[in-house]
Amino acid sequence: MIALVARKEITEMIRDGRFRWAAAATLFLLTGALALGWQHYREVAAQHDQVRQQTREAWLKQGEKNPHSAAHYGVYAFKPRLPLSLVDQGVDPYVGVASWLEAHKQNEFKFKPAQDATALARLG
Repeated sequence: MIALVARKEITEMIRDGRFRWAAAATLFLLTGALALGWQHYREVAAQHDQVRQQTREAWLKQGEKNPHSAAHYGVYAFKPRLPLSLVDQGVDPYVGVASWLEAHKQNEFKFKPAQDATALARLG
């Protein structure tokens, strides 16, 4: 009985022109949002890779020194970007994506986009 009623309702929705227009508009907006998210994801991933390589080269080129002294020199560590972040960035704008690692100190993440935003944007 429930399947019969559901089938009838779906058939009526498909026949209705408003549903087709709404579905087309939703599909168009979803495709646009995914395309822009993918572009942003690629740009941020490229920036992370470039800075990660520069940081690694600076670490390797610091020369021979005591490991403890090298740890005091410090290095950046980046939070990896997950593929799902092209749809939702999660807490990255509020927590940050890069942390300065150095011996005997526990630093917070840096470069928080929400830190430079207005108070209204910080509320999400």
